[in-house]
Amino acid sequence: MPAVAPIEGQRSMPPFATPGQYTSVPEVRALYWNNMVYGLESYAQSSVLQSTFMHAVKLDRISRLPPDWDGDGAEAPNDLAKLRALRILDILQRKRLNPTAILPSVEGGFGFTFVSGTRRGSIEIFNSGEMVAALYDGREEPVIWEIDGSGESIVASVARICVCMSA
Repeated sequence: MPAVAPIEGQRSMPPFATPGQYTSVPEVRALYWNNMVYGLESYAQSSVLQSTFMHAVKLDRISRLPPDWDGDGAEAPNDLAKLRALRILDILQRKRLNPTAILPSVEGGFGFTFVSGTRRGSIEIFNSGEMVAALYDGREEPVIWEIDGSGESIVASVARICVCMSA
């Protein structure tokens, strides 16, 4: 796999892994997480990258919540939700969109929220792997759609939220 494309003026990051180098899912997950943290620590020269690093650390902390973390039976986020959240975080960084908050979901998973004036957006990643996005403007009914998990669907949803937040 080629190295991640650098932001202008930066070196490229090391490749994710050599094919066949890792055989188990936990090893690949650990490598993905370590490379993301290494990459963000090493290349955090812009405020977007610095905040992306902080959001990645927050995702890791949230993923360590115990079961019933809210006292009402909420599931802790699982590895599938964390991997999808990291993927969304990577796309957000590339689009230079910072979430206002990243929170655990009481339905199990993660929630990203975005706020700009009276406009609000959200992406929720459930432990099942399902993802839902929503936009609110305070005047009309919320617009809600499913994200199918493909790279194109995630990028399109993030772009849609970007447009709403910058309008």
